[in-house]
Amino acid sequence: MTDRRALILIAAGLCLLAGELRFFRLGAWSFHGDELATLEETCSLIAGPDATANSQIHRLPKLVPVSAYLQLLGHECFGRDEFGSRVLSALLGTLCVVLTFLLLDGTMGRVTALATALLLALWPEHLYRSQENRYYMIAALFASLTMLSGALAVQKRSVVWTLTACGFAFAAILSHTLQALLLGGLFLAIALTAWVGQDRKLARLLGVVVGASVLAGVVFVVWLLPVLRGWNSGESWGYSLAHSVFASVSQLGWPIVLLAGLGVLSIWKQGDIQTWYWSAWAAVWAGATVVLPFIVAYHPAYVFPLSLGVLVLAGRAVALIYEALREHNVPAAVAWLGLTCVLCLPSLVSHYADGSRFDLRTPAEFVSKQWQPGDRVSTFSAKLLRHYTQDGIEPIPLSISNPVAGLQKLSKQGERLWIVIPSSRSGKAEDLDRWLGRHCSLQMRHRPKRFDYYENMTEVFLYEPDHGMRVAARAMVE
Repeated sequence: MTDRRALILIAAGLCLLAGELRFFRLGAWSFHGDELATLEETCSLIAGPDATANSQIHRLPKLVPVSAYLQLLGHECFGRDEFGSRVLSALLGTLCVVLTFLLLDGTMGRVTALATALLLALWPEHLYRSQENRYYMIAALFASLTMLSGALAVQKRSVVWTLTACGFAFAAILSHTLQALLLGGLFLAIALTAWVGQDRKLARLLGVVVGASVLAGVVFVVWLLPVLRGWNSGESWGYSLAHSVFASVSQLGWPIVLLAGLGVLSIWKQGDIQTWYWSAWAAVWAGATVVLPFIVAYHPAYVFPLSLGVLVLAGRAVALIYEALREHNVPAAVAWLGLTCVLCLPSLVSHYADGSRFDLRTPAEFVSKQWQPGDRVSTFSAKLLRHYTQDGIEPIPLSISNPVAGLQKLSKQGERLWIVIPSSRSGKAEDLDRWLGRHCSLQMRHRPKRFDYYENMTEVFLYEPDHGMRVAARAMVE
């Protein structure tokens, strides 16, 4: 079998594996998070601004036009329901796996490229983002192409590939603004390899990156900064440094992080330029994890597009162990490579239990069936619940920071109140759990069985004005 034919067959196999995983049960999960907001944002591109033209729903497409228009194309081609709205992300997630293998093959070798592509295809977080109607997979694809093109630029000492990498970085920035870190990362990665290799040809490539960075700065000041003014003003998701670091590590998975550490240590034995290059990108991911919580209203998804460097180092470690084993025992080497497929197996299997998200569709349908005139319903994600409840039911938003105060106020109005509460394995806040236990009855609990530590549960409680009297009467009888 020729090398080219083997390359094509492996790429086809990876495409089938990644595509099957990403399209399996794609439309089974209810909308969650900002998926409904994405539908509104793409609608605003067609309908134009309205009375709330300064809202983030209308401003975000101007900030990330590449993502917005790609999402709009996906919605127009495949539909706006749970399945159709996610098809684009699933396609791009599959493409990301295949391109990672093809572009790494020429710079890191066949085994490293295959191991990295397998890790990527079976990485639960990548699978989750590939089944989400949001912008992160679009940004991740362009960010990955930036890093992969930069690796080819270093390999070939090529100005053309450097320009290509900068072009993909621009696309990533216009897909998710914080990916502006890519240009700095590209400069750092090329500068490090030029310094380690004492290569002036590589150093000359830095001028291309500097020129692209200056252009990006002009675009930022003229176009993006006016749109960004006041963005998430006063918002904070409460990520401390420790919380941010552990969230990023958990996002990748401990096996991948530990293997990446071995990949970094291999520099001192192998010393190849490409490992130095990808170590720089892993440092950019780590630096963003540490710094971003202090300068923006942070969410761990923001560093997801920057993660490829860590996976490549993990793939490099897998390849080095494979090559060492192959010298003595070929079946053991093949078995070791196969183990990369099951590193995150519990989380991978668990993803298909609940889509790694809270389900508000099931409790919404339950409440709709039990609804009586005069009833009210409240939850943290009122817009999502409203999407799945019957006409005429308008959920009341519940404050995440102080839900008990809101429930106390609503309970004084003397009507039945349905309360839909999502919670993870850590459970509900103590004061909320205590208030619900004293004043409400549990009507429904939806808790899909997962095989890892995580849990995505939604519960439906019912507050009735005479609940306290009935509890007291029952206690007296007992």
